[in-house]
Amino acid sequence: MPTYNPEDFIGKTIFAEKSINAHRAADKESDVLYRFQPGSTVGVIYSFLQKPDGLWWQFRYRPNPNVNAISYFVKNELNQFNKKDLESQGLISTEEKAEAEADKNKSYLDKLFEFGKKGGTAIIVVLLGIYAYKQLKNK
Repeated sequence: MPTYNPEDFIGKTIFAEKSINAHRAADKESDVLYRFQPGSTVGVIYSFLQKPDGLWWQFRYRPNPNVNAISYFVKNELNQFNKKDLESQGLISTEEKAEAEADKNKSYLDKLFEFGKKGGTAIIVVLLGIYAYKQLKNK
């Protein structure tokens, strides 16, 4: 299962996959301000809090310019948010980042050798296919 850095979620718009409660504070016992239904926009992640009971996302809502922003919190739970929407906003896993970094740091010869390994296998398969075809044709 891929892992993600919570900092990479900041600024991303979250969409609910299932019903989600928005709390006044990062605590299950705090008042529920709103219940988001599946498919609805939860908001843009402003920050996060790592607490003993897990990760909480912080969102800010400003009903109009003359009012201070209101914070609300949602506890992070498995399969709670639409992952495809997050990926379309550029979210990538820690493993994907490490792989991209490793590819970036490879020398030109390493990349050429890797391509040759992949391409070489395909060439051998094609050549064996041609050889087998010629052998069958000659019989």
